[in-house]
Amino acid sequence: MERLILFVHIPKTAGQSIFSVVSSHWNYVEHAKHDPLFLLERNNNIVDAYKFSVVRNPYRRTFSYYKHFNKVNHTEYTFGQFLDIIKSGASFPKTKMIPYSQSFYCLNTVGDIGLDKIYKFENLKELESDLSVSLPYINKGSYSEVEYFNSYGQRERNFVRDYYSSDFYNFEYTTDFL
Repeated sequence: MERLILFVHIPKTAGQSIFSVVSSHWNYVEHAKHDPLFLLERNNNIVDAYKFSVVRNPYRRTFSYYKHFNKVNHTEYTFGQFLDIIKSGASFPKTKMIPYSQSFYCLNTVGDIGLDKIYKFENLKELESDLSVSLPYINKGSYSEVEYFNSYGQRERNFVRDYYSSDFYNFEYTTDFL
């Protein structure tokens, strides 16, 4: 691909795998590892870039972020306690981006979702086809389906559904727990 690629890396959406195959086309100044589009636009001349991101079912992404959070912060919070941390706005240096929705990362400088394409984590084959790449599995989380389903009671489901309502809406995910 000759066109400059701008990948907006939302945490816990296969970003390391994607960077491993698009890095030669990826050339812009970033402030942090997970910059939202509006910050990337402000710091770079990316008018002609193919701007894309990957989003993930908010229930799955939140649980994956929870597992990542405990791992990198060397903590053992329960999933409910993790959601309370999000709600409180508490900050942890290694995982500063916890409270942000996926929609936040996709907003351009005028406040609109400004990407050329948004891929779904659940269908990365589409991204592989569009970019003519094969994604490796890098930094893949490890949890069982049983652990995932057992961690979500009604309180946790309601919190994620309400807190990340913009993601369910903007990316057309069902609010049914799956």
